[in-house]
Amino acid sequence: MRALKEEMAVHPSDCRIEIQRYEMILTDALKVLNERERIAIFLRFWQPCSIAQVASHLKISWEAADRLIDGAVEALRREFKNHKYYNHQSILSSDAG
Repeated sequence: MRALKEEMAVHPSDCRIEIQRYEMILTDALKVLNERERIAIFLRFWQPCSIAQVASHLKISWEAADRLIDGAVEALRREFKNHKYYNHQSILSSDAG
């Protein structure tokens, strides 16, 4: 059991490399969004604001904000998966937790 834990242990420098890689991917992926989509994503996931708050800020209906966010997330997903630095196995293992 101890050997398995040691084998699965992640070195802190490996984590920094992973974070830097995902920051590069995210930065590139955000370029595919228009300004309104970027604002909606920022408000929804970095602030975090409710969909109603995003709608209010952008002066659109709740439904329009929901569609805008969903579309932007899908565009980011597609871009993320097509990125040259994307490591599908690494992403899958982090989702399993």
